Amino acid sequence: MAPRHIVIAIVFGVAIGLAMYYVLGGNPLIHIAIAIVGAFIGAWFGTRNLNK
Repeated sequence: MAPRHIVIAIVFGVAIGLAMYYVLGGNPLIHIAIAIVGAFIGAWFGTRNLNK
């Protein structure tokens, strides 16, 4: 993954995590951590070459 994918995954992870915290309540750090991990997995999967 390129550095731009990592930065975008962190930004989207924080945004989605804060939205989950707003909707669901609870601990915001847990929501942000889960969303960042999901964004990293999505970025990794999106940058793979699926034409192998």
